Amino acid sequence: MADLGIFRSLGQPAIRITPSRTAAGRYGLNTGDVAAVIQAAIGGLAITQVLRRRKALRPDRALGRAYRRDLRAIRAILVAAPDGAQVPLWATG
Repeated sequence: MADLGIFRSLGQPAIRITPSRTAAGRYGLNTGDVAAVIQAAIGGLAITQVLRRRKALRPDRALGRAYRRDLRAIRAILVAAPDGAQVPLWATG
């Protein structure tokens, strides 16, 4: 990560994570790989769609709230490298 911090915008906390192309490349990753892991871990990932009374519900899978609110926990999120290694997010920037 080149940049990681919590920023408040209109009273809502926001996290900006900017992976470094150079650091990610050392592990055979590109920034899109890292961004996909961040999206799934923090933002959630649709695992299915349930239709109920003409309304689509989207159950998400995401890490627990502790991972989404604690910068140390976010830095420790593991990204799978092509060689099978598990690289902590902090090492990709």
